[in-house]
Amino acid sequence: MGSDDDGITGTFFREALEAANAVVLGLDAHGTVIFLNRRGSAISGYEADEMRGQDPFVRLFPDRSDEVRARLLKASVDRAPVSFEAEITTRTGERRLTLWHAAPCGGGAANGPPSVVAIGNDVTEQRELERVARRSERLAATGALAAGLAHEIRNPLNGATLHLEVLDRALSRARNVPEDAREAVAVLRSEMRRLSALVTDFLEVARPKAPVRADCDLNQLVIEVASFLRPEAESHAIRLTVELSPEGMGAQLDAERLRQVLVNLVRNAIEADSQAGVGNRIVIRTRRAGPVVELEVEDDGPGLPDADAPIFDAFYTTKPRGTGLGLSIVSRIVEDHGGSVVVASKPGKTTFTVHLPVSEVRPS
Repeated sequence: MGSDDDGITGTFFREALEAANAVVLGLDAHGTVIFLNRRGSAISGYEADEMRGQDPFVRLFPDRSDEVRARLLKASVDRAPVSFEAEITTRTGERRLTLWHAAPCGGGAANGPPSVVAIGNDVTEQRELERVARRSERLAATGALAAGLAHEIRNPLNGATLHLEVLDRALSRARNVPEDAREAVAVLRSEMRRLSALVTDFLEVARPKAPVRADCDLNQLVIEVASFLRPEAESHAIRLTVELSPEGMGAQLDAERLRQVLVNLVRNAIEADSQAGVGNRIVIRTRRAGPVVELEVEDDGPGLPDADAPIFDAFYTTKPRGTGLGLSIVSRIVEDHGGSVVVASKPGKTTFTVHLPVSEVRPS
């Protein structure tokens, strides 16, 4: 094939790589960038000209630079393709999960073809959809279990509660009732209430329920929840404060269910701080960002032990006596509102942020 044909072929393949809907990264044998296509620039935030001739690994893979460098260049050393997943850290600090396929290319000389060509497919949204699908499957199974439990437990529980009230009234009229008998009745009542609440939690997690929207002032809701939980926080030497948005926080939301979200998040923070014995401050914040309102609960406790732990999954818990339903209920209620809840955690600071798309309060 003549040189003109070679030039046409080279141009064709370069344009094909530029047009690819995937990151295409060409590296020499030392790991220096020879080529970065337009999609790679769009995802990473770095232009091809500023990456060309540079070592990309510390910049794009700051947490795993040596590992990713070794795995990509292994394709050139072993003359065999490799595949793995690694997150790109973009110029703005965003993390994008990418599935990499690297293959030897046979080049690597200066101004020549690369030694390794790595193709990266952004699978961030795909993995999130898979996670949501898995969680939906688990919730469906939980729903079937919860329905059975609610039927099998609630009916005899209601009967037992009624008989306990009869016994309590009889004891109140009797004379010389031993004190330990009265204490036993109180313990039974407390445990039966706890069991009833647990059954209710099962159903809350398992069954999606459309929110009953009404005019709601989120700032006022936060004030009420903080007032309710402040004594509980203070009993653990924890200071509970609020930081309210100066903008109007009126919206069409289900106030009672959002109250449950806040109570669960704040109690979760109280337990985290008090168990570790290192945190002494919890803050509830409100913010408005256009058509979205945000509720934020921040504590200064030890942070999550595992950043990848499925903390919003039903029955997952790290607490000795926890049911693993509190954060699942939070997630369910927020999702029923069409919103999302995210967590950012490190030692000394854990923040749960609830994002809620809202309709404005109707004019009176």
